[in-house]
Amino acid sequence: MAQTFEEYKKEIQDKLPKGYILDEDKMDKLKEAFDKGEKINEQDFAKPEKDSQKHEENNKDQKDKKVTRVSEDLAAEEENANSQDVSWKEAYAKEWKLWGDYNHLEFKDASIPTRDNALSFRFYEGKSKDYAAEITYSSPYNISLRGSNGQIPDSKYFEKAVSMAVNNGTAIEFGNISSPEFKAKLLAACYKQGNAQIINGPTEEEMSKWPDELKKMVADAQAASQQQTPPTQEQTQQPQEQTPPQPEMTPAMKRIAELRKQIETRQSKLEDATKEGKTLSAEEQKAIEQEGMSAEEIKLRELRGQAKAGDKKAGHELDTRRYNTMTDEFKYKRLTKEENGKEVFVKDDNGNYIYETDDKGKKIKSDAYKAFLAKAGNNLTH
Repeated sequence: MAQTFEEYKKEIQDKLPKGYILDEDKMDKLKEAFDKGEKINEQDFAKPEKDSQKHEENNKDQKDKKVTRVSEDLAAEEENANSQDVSWKEAYAKEWKLWGDYNHLEFKDASIPTRDNALSFRFYEGKSKDYAAEITYSSPYNISLRGSNGQIPDSKYFEKAVSMAVNNGTAIEFGNISSPEFKAKLLAACYKQGNAQIINGPTEEEMSKWPDELKKMVADAQAASQQQTPPTQEQTQQPQEQTPPQPEMTPAMKRIAELRKQIETRQSKLEDATKEGKTLSAEEQKAIEQEGMSAEEIKLRELRGQAKAGDKKAGHELDTRRYNTMTDEFKYKRLTKEENGKEVFVKDDNGNYIYETDDKGKKIKSDAYKAFLAKAGNNLTH
């Protein structure tokens, strides 16, 4: 008995990856291929299985919601980098560095001295001289990711960026992005996060033109997120041997969480005043911007502004304060070794890092420390 078109459609559907369904808008073309007996590529007639209506509603609901804009290039986003509140930079850098240490990645500061409001750093994997990822924030809610030589970073960097944004209570907006691979990795990271809300994401028509490996990446991430179910009471009583233990929050991690909350509160108060049509005095705006900050943090902010305006005395004091709080971990290169195919930092019997030394036994300065000394110039005497 000859196969009917409906049977043919079911056969095609069964061949599609998880998370994909046949696109009903393309059934005329599929019917034409069926009638002519032509061989087809199933992915050409597929689309991701998701609730389009819900997706559109989420986009509408997010108009007034705080968002994190993720881009390949922040050149088109610079108008958003006008905040003078830079207290977030230290918290963000610490969190990324802790994550990098946990994943055996080398963290290097890559901030440009003339862009005081921006934060930029690079991660290096193994012994490669090329950086694996460069992460740049022009503000707490504008981020770009890129690899060296025009490469797109590994998915783990996207997953960390999305995780931080979601933990900060923001939606994920697809910004200045042209690469399908970049969009696919960002979209997959949003699905893996589970509760990430997406704005300006790729359309189904756009995704239908992607290479099969990118479609599969997104489909697998979406399918995995849909299959996640709460554990039963019996499961919660059984030891979960395959789940790695969650690290206890260190004082630094707790401080990062506190700073996050403070930043969000200050930003919300300023935005609420704007929405309500209030005109804040300079004193009122200053009080909001400094809310929750320690005396030292307020002093450092004042010194940054004065130094930027050309006050040499303020610049000297700022650099001196920074120098006095630097740890050896920041200032010097830590010794590494290969363990299970990865580069890890070497520690002594007391758990302290061991540092690289030159032929005279002196610790070798890190690139970040040398960059600081070069920028500080005559402001420091050692």
